[in-house]
Amino acid sequence: MLRTWSTSFKRWLIENKSRLLKGVNSDRRHVSEGAIACEHRPPDVQSWGDLHKTYFKEFAPSMYHFEEAPMARVFKKVFEKWQNETAVPETIAA
Repeated sequence: MLRTWSTSFKRWLIENKSRLLKGVNSDRRHVSEGAIACEHRPPDVQSWGDLHKTYFKEFAPSMYHFEEAPMARVFKKVFEKWQNETAVPETIAA
């Protein structure tokens, strides 16, 4: 659990909360604050598909089940921002 926490989406949200919430609309604020507050999201989720399968279907089906729903699109943007910022750069072979 400690190993997954160090690179988890939730930890990133907590550490970047003030930056993520600065000047955002109410949907993004709701998504970010809700994601931080929720105790049910698995800490080892690494992909949008895993998150959808293990979390959205059971704990938030009305807001996030359909990817085209407004709140799901906002959540996906925040999730992709985490993925982009925490991605390990590939080493270039010489």
